[in-house]
Amino acid sequence: MSNEFEPQAGLHESLLALYLEENDADALTDILVGALTDAHRILCDALPQPSVH
Repeated sequence: MSNEFEPQAGLHESLLALYLEENDADALTDILVGALTDAHRILCDALPQPSVH
């Protein structure tokens, strides 16, 4: 597993444009939840793993 983050700015920008065009709050919520999920995964991957003795 790689710790490198590959942003999908084009995808997020197109989804945000769709929201602004259609004024659909559910679409914006989905975008935000996806971004938070990605951030959580990245932060969890960065935490040191406990060692087993």
